[in-house]
Amino acid sequence: MRRELREEIDGIARRLMQNGEAKTWPAAKRAADALTRCGARTRAGKPCHCRGLGKGGRCKFHGGASTGPRTAEGLVRSLAAARAGFQRWRAVQKGQAAAPPPQAPAPRTLDIQDWPEGDCTFEAAWPDGFKVQVQITRDTAVLSADVWVETINLTADGKRFVCNGCERPTPTLQEGPEEFLCGKCTAGA
Repeated sequence: MRRELREEIDGIARRLMQNGEAKTWPAAKRAADALTRCGARTRAGKPCHCRGLGKGGRCKFHGGASTGPRTAEGLVRSLAAARAGFQRWRAVQKGQAAAPPPQAPAPRTLDIQDWPEGDCTFEAAWPDGFKVQVQITRDTAVLSADVWVETINLTADGKRFVCNGCERPTPTLQEGPEEFLCGKCTAGA
């Protein structure tokens, strides 16, 4: 590998001498050596000094070893990421604040302390606008929406939920993948 690299640098130096871009052999060697460096800007703002003989003359750390997207889906993802990066860059260049990345919606929670006591029926709504009809009886709470119904057991005093996953009493439940569960069960899901 070193011999091949040396031969490549010598070939570049010879071409520089022939084209008249370098007047002496040492100057041609230095220029050829600089041409075979990656040169990408590092996070410190300095040029990368690794050998860059790969794709586009970059080193393996700056895309020289990249094969590019192999599938149509990969190409779509790559173009979408490039577009988003360009838009962020353009916003910074124009002096606009870059838009924050989208955040996942907060999980829906049930807090029994927010509910009226005793047997009753009422409507509950979450901040995202989702509404459910809640019917409380002595030892159960039935939550229902258009095409969804869930029954949650309550403790004997009616002041706590009973988690369907671990059957522990808890004052709050969080939305899990399939049903409302306590914090410990949703953390493990």
